[in-house]
Amino acid sequence: MKDASSITLTRDRLREMRKAIVAGLLFCLFVRTATATLVLTQWTPERILVAADSLSIKVNGQQINDVVECKIHQTGDVFFTIIGINSDPTVKVDLVALADRAVRSTSGIIAAADWFDDFAKGPIRKLVGGEAFRSGLAGNTLDIVFASRREPILVVREYNLHSDGGLSEEPVDIRSRMAPSKSKTKVTALGVYAEAEAALSRTVRMQNSDTIDLSVWFIRTQRDFELERRQAKQIPRVGLPISILQIQSGRASWVPNYQGACPSIKQ
Repeated sequence: MKDASSITLTRDRLREMRKAIVAGLLFCLFVRTATATLVLTQWTPERILVAADSLSIKVNGQQINDVVECKIHQTGDVFFTIIGINSDPTVKVDLVALADRAVRSTSGIIAAADWFDDFAKGPIRKLVGGEAFRSGLAGNTLDIVFASRREPILVVREYNLHSDGGLSEEPVDIRSRMAPSKSKTKVTALGVYAEAEAALSRTVRMQNSDTIDLSVWFIRTQRDFELERRQAKQIPRVGLPISILQIQSGRASWVPNYQGACPSIKQ
């Protein structure tokens, strides 16, 4: 049988535990995701590639942490990735959940991209009032990429956020057999890539290399610059591991050794 002092200590301990749990819940609630991100895409009649880094930035008040997580999401036969701010609970915005809903509510990725465009503009505007946007870590541009293993199509939508709450968007970029120009088959970079692009212009051997090799080199080169930012006590925006999704002949798979932080693909 416990004496009164033991019971008091136990009750005090329970109060401390409750406070810790509540504090933990509040921490989770107010974390903002500002994902700078580097994504490379390529569409050809034979194959679709989407390569992404795995570094996300979590903003919680004055505290900024980086975490490793998968940036290529799957909903059924559709895959998507968001370049820029993914979510900010302080303004009740979760663009990953909205993109997931877009896919579930439609048939085909063009319809899903249109659905997202219709319903996401309001939430994207709200991001301007959130701390993730004010941190400046993710920039003012937000892109979303949709790809499907059932359709040989890649869809990219781009939005530009303005500090006054305004929003502008670029024309939708649809890559498919209906748009077979050579420019549609090139590797396209989205997100944070200025330093890697500059390095590529000086590295002739990589300019005509295999797309997968180029994607790995490009992301690693940008990551090396981000390590220099860390040494200068700045927040890195791109990091390893690298995830590379390939869609070919109606099948989706991770390129060997480049699954990164992503879960196995659901068949």
